[in-house]
Amino acid sequence: MKAIESTEQAAEVAKMYLEKRGYSEVKAVGELGKAVSLVATDPEARALAFVKVVLERDAASGFTPTDASAHARSEAEATAIEYLSSMENVPDARVRFDVLSLIAMGGGRVFIRHHINALGDD
Repeated sequence: MKAIESTEQAAEVAKMYLEKRGYSEVKAVGELGKAVSLVATDPEARALAFVKVVLERDAASGFTPTDASAHARSEAEATAIEYLSSMENVPDARVRFDVLSLIAMGGGRVFIRHHINALGDD
C-alpha cells in the first residue's frame, strides 16, 4: 500500500477496512458534505452507519479527539436525512454515526481507530 496523501485515498482505505470487517454496501457520500464520508450497512448490528473518515496528518500528535458536540451531530444528521431522502427503499435499520481515523505510518502501514457510535446514543 502506498502512502495516503488525500482524503479520497483515506476514504478508499476506510472502505476496504469496513468491507473486511463484514460491512456491506459501503458507498462514498462525500458529495453530501464534510460531516460524513461513507455510508455502510453493519449487518451484525442491523445498523446503517454514516462514517466520517479523518486523515490525521501528524502521526506524532496521535488521534484528534472526536467532536461529539451537538453541532457535529446536527451536521451528521442533516447528511443522513439528505441521503435517506434520496433512497427509494429505506432499509429497516437503526442509524448511527461512526468516526474512522487513520494515521499513515511509514512503509505503507496505517493505524486505524474506528469509533463506533461516536456521536452518542441514538
